[in-house]
Amino acid sequence: MMPPDQYPQVTFDLGVSEVDDAEIDAWLKTAEAKFAPENYDLWKRNCNHFAQDFAEFLLPGTGFPAPLMTPVLDFTDSMLDNLPEWRRAMGDVFMNQLSRTVVVSWGRVLRNEKERKAEALGLDKGK
Repeated sequence: MMPPDQYPQVTFDLGVSEVDDAEIDAWLKTAEAKFAPENYDLWKRNCNHFAQDFAEFLLPGTGFPAPLMTPVLDFTDSMLDNLPEWRRAMGDVFMNQLSRTVVVSWGRVLRNEKERKAEALGLDKGK
């Protein structure tokens, strides 16, 4: 398994937000149910949708620039649009179940790694 510090990451500088930490905490608490692992949907509610919603919250009216996010979301939509209905339905069930399993497992790995590092540094685990 790839070490967590080698996971691919992409960073975009979207500017400065005027949203304070308390507002961010409140937004994350409300978003938690929407983006919970059991609600994960490979096509309609995934990490890209979370990033888009969060960026819009942080930078109202600006959010994620459309030239960056629209092609990503359009790609998944076009994949579905080009499938016959029976295959789309079957793929939805299978892919979403598989994706949820991966998301839950990945979350556990990251949480365990975060807790391990916090413990090694003598820090609060931040659960």
